Formats: sequence, structure tokens, C-alpha cells
Amino acid sequence: MRITLRLLAATAAVVLCATTPPAAASADPGRHAAGPYPQFLYRGENRVNPLETTLTRDDVSQLTLLWTHSTGSLNVFAAPVVDRDMVFEGEYRCCPAPSRIEAFDGGTGSLLWTFSTPAPVVAAAAVHKGVVFAGDYNGTLDALHERTGDLLWSGDAGGQVFDPDNVTVHGSRVFTVGITPGIDGPSRLSAWNVAGCGAQTCEPLWTASFDTGVGPGPAVVGNTVYVASDAGWLYALRASGCSAPACDPLWRAKFPAPGASNVFQGLAVARGLVYVGNGSSSVVDVFPAAGCGAPTCKPLWSYDAGPAQPGGLAIVKRKLYAGTAAGLAAYPARCRMGSVCTPVWLDSSAPATTHLLVANRVVYATFGTTLLADDASTGDRLWQVSTPDPCQAPTVADGVVYCASTFADEILAFGLPAVSRAHRSRARPRGRA
Repeated sequence: MRITLRLLAATAAVVLCATTPPAAASADPGRHAAGPYPQFLYRGENRVNPLETTLTRDDVSQLTLLWTHSTGSLNVFAAPVVDRDMVFEGEYRCCPAPSRIEAFDGGTGSLLWTFSTPAPVVAAAAVHKGVVFAGDYNGTLDALHERTGDLLWSGDAGGQVFDPDNVTVHGSRVFTVGITPGIDGPSRLSAWNVAGCGAQTCEPLWTASFDTGVGPGPAVVGNTVYVASDAGWLYALRASGCSAPACDPLWRAKFPAPGASNVFQGLAVARGLVYVGNGSSSVVDVFPAAGCGAPTCKPLWSYDAGPAQPGGLAIVKRKLYAGTAAGLAAYPARCRMGSVCTPVWLDSSAPATTHLLVANRVVYATFGTTLLADDASTGDRLWQVSTPDPCQAPTVADGVVYCASTFADEILAFGLPAVSRAHRSRARPRGRA
């Protein structure tokens, strides 16, 4: 699907068909803390939500359907993101055809606003301080007012924004990955000011170019941003940029793909380590986040945990959780140097698990048309439900589990009965913050 979308979307028009934008970034969207799960990787690092306290191992079995929202004839590919009890999702009709970004009320699923784009929106949005950042298949990064959907500013991401984690916010920067249409790139990493540039069209603060397609990422921790390429290279760059508009990596590392290509990898950063998985083989490799003191680094150790796709890795304290071909698995987060780690537990009833998120000692995951919750300590099944069509990566925030059912063309929300009542009783201001 990735290659097909890239090739077909190359002919898409580049003129936005959305509401006429207001004066660029002159309206302050409001200053408030980031929401409960505002982007694909929490803080740009990892598929965990440490803020979730409502759902527990004791009551997750009581989850029930709160609402569904039909997207009509448009498909949904990435995980929903949640901020201030609002849900944001990119939708597309392939290819090329007008697509859109929509905002919903988190409690009822009612539509709040729509922003139209001329090309598919398949990467998850990222929300930061009242601004929704979304990239499309024409390579446009749009910055939208969170409450109204008005366009604040936009920029050229240098290629198709495709993978679920290709838009990441960290501190005062928005990072995007754009891929040139075709097979295996080339591609570009771009860093932007979250506040824009004072105009309707902005240029990135700095960029880095790669000869092949960059799959997962960007992931960011501290002053380092990481991306991984389809050719099997992990790159680390200084997040604050360099002394030139175009920057080179600080270091790189090779992760192998014996007899296969490196496509749709998983990428996560936690506790001083970078975990990168190969979407077409059975290995997850681990590298020191600070590098190895040389231009090229080797793995510290590996996991028999593949194929790991975007949204397929999460690290919480002493465990790595991974969606593998054998099932949903937990591994030690640290292993002996040079070793290949084996699981602490394996839920083999969830084969080919590709997407997951860990919150409050519960692992939420999808495989096929099943959305499930396992005990993070034991792997015991706590809850599961069938969905109309395979769901993308689940999102868990404020006691609600959201998933986007790709070809059933709908968003689903599950919660506890008490959560449902609380959400529905909230008043929803619709003006500017």
C-alpha cells in the first residue's frame, strides 16, 4: 500500500481546497498544557501513556462501546490523537482525491470541524499548545487552529508524509519526514518552529536529506532526533540543528534485514536506548541513544521480535512490549551485550500483532479485527472486542480507548459506563481558546 500510495499520489494537485486561511499565525490559539495523548509517540519517544489513570487492570474488562463516527467513503489509516477531550483524525480517499482532517468531541463523537486537503492524510496528527500539525501526501505540513480548524500556516515537507509517526512535536520544534514518490526514497527530515514564521507559508529551520526512504520516525529525546531508513540505517541528528540549513547525522547505525527489505519499521526511545525494528524480518536491534563514540555504531543486543511495524514497540520501566509474528510479547528492556533476547511472556492468541500502546499496566493492541487489552505483567487477556475491520494503533486517553477502523471508514470509542456519563455531561466551548 505504501508504494502504491506514493506512486499514485505523486500526481495529486497541490492547491488546498480548505477554508480560506486567516492572517498567518496572528491569532494566538491559546496557551495550555498538552493533552492526554496528543501525538503518535508520547513526547516524541514511545508508545506509552503515563498520564492514563482511569482504566486499570481491575476494570478494563467492563469497557463498552461509547460511540462510533462514520467517515463516509473516506478511509482512516493512522491512530487518532487526543487533546482537551477532542479527537483528531486524518482521512483519505485514494488516489489522488480530496481528503481531510477532522476533529470530534471525545465524549460523543460529534463532528467539531473539518479541514480539506487535496491529498491523502495518512500520518497521525500532532497537537501542541492549541495547534494541530498534519502532513499530507502532497508533502504539505499544515498548522491548524485546534478549536476552529483554521489554517495558521503551512510548509513544504519535501515529500509525501506517510508513516503514522512522520509528524512529531518536541519542545519548540515540529519534525516531519517527507518521502519522494517511488520506491526507496530519497527523503528529507525537516525541523520547524511550532510558532510558525509570521507568514502563511513557512520554511523549515533546517533539513537533512537521505538517499533512500526514511520509514519510522522522527523520534526525539533531549537534543537528538532519530529516523530509520528503508535501507536499514538508523540516523541520529542534533534536534537544534547545525550551523547550516542542511545538517548531517551525528552518527548512524546499521540494522540488518536478512533476505528482505527494511520497510515499515518500529522506532522507540526510552531510558538511554533506541529500539528499532525491521518490518520485514524478525529482529529488533538496540543502540545507545548517545551513540558509541564512532561515526557508525553496532547493536548492543537484539530481540527475536519481528516484524515490528510503526506502533509496534513500547518500553515501560524494565520491559519492552512488541507486536511480533508469534503474538504480543514482553521482553526485558535490557539484555546481555551481544545476546538475542527471548520473551518474558508471549500471548500467542494475538498473532501478527502490529500496533500497541501501554497505559497504567495494561497493554492495548490490535490484530486483525480484534482490539484487546492484556495484563502488562503477565500477558493474561483482560478484555477484547471485535471491530468491523482491522483497526490501526489504539489510542488510550482519559479512560477511553479509540481506534480507527481503516476500511470500515469509522472511528470507535470504548470506555467505562461512568466515563461515558462524565464525557457526555461536559460542555464543549466551540469558540477560540
